[in-house]
Amino acid sequence: FPSIERAVPIETTRRRLREWIDARQREAAWRGTIMGGKYPHLCFMIDLLLELEPESRFIHIDRPMEESIRSLVDRSAKARGWLRATPEQCERLQRALWEAKTEGLARVPTNRKFTIEYGRLTDDPESVVTSLAASLGLAVATRQLAAAAELVRPKTTQRGSKPQDRPIGCRTA
Repeated sequence: FPSIERAVPIETTRRRLREWIDARQREAAWRGTIMGGKYPHLCFMIDLLLELEPESRFIHIDRPMEESIRSLVDRSAKARGWLRATPEQCERLQRALWEAKTEGLARVPTNRKFTIEYGRLTDDPESVVTSLAASLGLAVATRQLAAAAELVRPKTTQRGSKPQDRPIGCRTA
């Protein structure tokens, strides 16, 4: 981060991704859940994910590019060390992730990818989460759906605006 160039050989990435998947699967088995992962750089690894786990299902949150860039800029401004990046680096990374995601998802069978509109998710998280759970064939308790919806509900800032309503690079005091 924030590089968009490959930093390690593809075989190293493949091995580390396999280890990561195996660890997530063990954790899911132990918890009695299904394995999942949310990490933006996985957009660069869709082909490897399909190679290693051909039955993978993908959930794509379709968020407007400028909001995505703003979110990354805001998070980076709060970070320290190697997680900190300039607004220009954040924009370059976010655009590269979007391109990789778009190209990678084009190769995923339609029945194994789910697109969620970000605005709908933040406006009505309960119905989106309920619909997604049903689409994935998950038996989910009402309290679990409510907890999942709460995770994605936008938080208002101290000044009452949602983060996506602010110009890029602006933060509240």
